[in-house]
Amino acid sequence: MDTSNLVQAILGADNTARQRAEAELNSQRTTNPTGLMQMFMANMKSDNTQVAQTSCVLFKKYFLENSEGVDSDVLRQM
Repeated sequence: MDTSNLVQAILGADNTARQRAEAELNSQRTTNPTGLMQMFMANMKSDNTQVAQTSCVLFKKYFLENSEGVDSDVLRQM
């Protein structure tokens, strides 16, 4: 999974692509939360400011507002 492409799809004008990307992020949040968290963190260092900022907001939405299912040690490390 490439969250940079997913984040770019969320930023895009195509509503279908945005919905598909959000569904994929929700799926990854359930099946692989640690991997998704790490990918958001990597995207926050992106040269593309929009991708970095959106990754930060999505990280907050998916993990800081709801840490259910995430190892607290991993969350602290991030």
